[in-house]
Order: sequence, then structure tokens, then C-alpha cells
Amino acid sequence: MKNAWAKFRGWTWWQQTLGWIGAAFVGLIILGAIVGEEDTGSSGESQADQKEASEKPAVTCAPLTVSKPRDGSVVHKRRVQIRGKATPNASVAFSDYDEGGGLGRTHVRADGSLVRTVTLPGVGHTQILLVVRSAGCPRAEFALDVTRKRTAAQLAAIRQKKADAKIRKAAARQQFEANYKASTATPDYNQLAKNPDRYKGDKVKFRGQIFQIQEDEGGGWIASLSDGRGLRPLGRQHLRGV
Repeated sequence: MKNAWAKFRGWTWWQQTLGWIGAAFVGLIILGAIVGEEDTGSSGESQADQKEASEKPAVTCAPLTVSKPRDGSVVHKRRVQIRGKATPNASVAFSDYDEGGGLGRTHVRADGSLVRTVTLPGVGHTQILLVVRSAGCPRAEFALDVTRKRTAAQLAAIRQKKADAKIRKAAARQQFEANYKASTATPDYNQLAKNPDRYKGDKVKFRGQIFQIQEDEGGGWIASLSDGRGLRPLGRQHLRGV
């Protein structure tokens, strides 16, 4: 290397100039080859990306339509099945627009059909809002108005249910009174009159006739009692807690 450099330095100026031009030319050739390989690699990658993108199926955005029930329909059941069409595999959210409550979510089938059963919040008007979202497609919405009314048979069943509940309540009350009466006792009147505190809190039963009642604070007086063996007056007796 030293000998080559010494030899180069021994050249005349025009020989040195030609040497520098030759070295620069060789460097340009090498640089061009390197850049060409990089461009070829980038072009190959770009073509591969384009081919992969072209092989992906294109997303076909379908409009959201509802075929069942009709908008403004009157229904009689609490659960309503909604059918329609939308973009395949899209996500669909159902909500009660008036109450702001969610009514569930589902996905559109591969053939684009939409099926979902929702539960209405109650009797009357309900607006069900459908919101469809799918990658590559704009958001779609549909407001479905339905009104739930009860049929004559349903109203009759409700009235019958209330009547049955009233009958059961009356029977329970009668059974309670019967059980209460069955749990009472009839102590000897003389013992009761002598020591009434002995029977405090007990359930007692007497048969007799009341001729007069005088009430005062926390109790009252009756004019006559029976001893349980007939309607024989036994004088006045104070009733505690009457």
C-alpha cells in the first residue's frame, strides 16, 4: 500500500487527476449497484403488499333494514323478536331510547340476516334503537316504535289473578282468627277477679252479654259479665287494654 501511494505521488498532476477521476467513477458504479438492490427489494415488498391486499375480500356495506315487527306495530307479548338485514358479521346493539336502558347485543349472520329477541320494559309505547357497527362501514341506526297492549284474555286473566289473591287473603285471615280462638282458654271468673295479674298476657275467652260500656284512658268498664255457664250478671269489671 505504501509503495502504491509513493508511486501515485510520483505521477505528474495530470496523471493524478485521471487517477482521482477513475476512483470516483468506480465508487459511483459501486454505489449505484447498492441503491439498485435496495430499490429492487422495496419494489418486491411493495408488490407483495399489493398482492396481499388484493387477495383480501372487500367489505360490502349493506343498509340496515327491519322487516319484523313493522315500525309503529302493536304487540301483545312482552318478548318481541326483531328481524332484519345489515352488513354481514356486523355488531348490533339494542337499547330502549326512552328509558336509556340496554336491551342486549348480537352479531349479524354471515348471510346478512339479523335476528334478536328483546324484552319490552312494560305496557305502552317503547322506541327500540338499533345501532350497527362494522369495520370499514359507516355507523347505521334505526329507531323502531312498538306499542304493547294487553288483549281481552290477558286482562281477564289479570282480574282473575287479583280475585284469587283476595280470596286467599280472606281465607288466611279466617284461618288466623280460628287459630287464635283455638289457642285461648276460659279461666274461672272468681280467680280472674281475685288475681287478674296472674293471667296477664294470656289469651282468654268468655261468653256473656254486655249491657253497658264505659271507656276511660287505657281501659274501660263493662256493666255485666257471664261466668261461662249462662248469662248471669256478675257485676262490673274493668277491662285492661281495651
